[in-house]
Formats: sequence, C-alpha cells, structure tokens
Amino acid sequence: MPELSIRTISFRKLVTGPGYSNKAVEATAEVMPGSDPENVLIDLRQWVEKQLGERSYLEDAATVRRELDWLHQQRDDAKRQLADAEIRLRDLRDEIAKNAPDDDDLPF
Repeated sequence: MPELSIRTISFRKLVTGPGYSNKAVEATAEVMPGSDPENVLIDLRQWVEKQLGERSYLEDAATVRRELDWLHQQRDDAKRQLADAEIRLRDLRDEIAKNAPDDDDLPF
C-alpha cells in the first residue's frame, strides 16, 4: 500500500451559544514537507479554540505527541496481550477436549 501523503489539513469547530446562536471557526493549513500532520492539526485546533474564546486543553504539540505515542504503545501492548490470552484459551480448550471422559467412561 502506498504511503499516505497529506498536503493540507483542516480543523473546524461549531459552538452553540445562548439562544441556540451558533458560531464556527475553521482553519486550513498546508503541511510542509517533513512536518508531522498530527502536530499541524494540534496547532490548528489550538488556534481555532483561541479564536472562539475557548481555553484549549491541548498542551504544546510535542507533549501531546508524546502522550499520543504512549497511548498507541499501550493499545499495541493490550492487543498483544489479548492475542496471547486467546492462544492460551484455545490451548486450554483443546487440552480439556482431549482429556474429557467419553460417555462410555462415565459410571452412571
């Protein structure tokens, strides 16, 4: 599969205010060669939220990226543990099936 090449990225936020009045801000940025699209998106989100007068809960892009990498690692570890557990479960089921008594072996 060819590598995905992101050239532009956008972030839009719609906020509903009192009396169901809406306001929205959208920003689009060009992703420069060598730039990380996820960091560009974080920067866009921070800018959009600032324009709406909101306090952004995002920290600097490098911190968010480290946390995102950590979360991806945790997810991958959990997937590996699940795969290992499924293999152990299959092996235990096979062992039980192999050692299960036949109906002819039962005393009643």
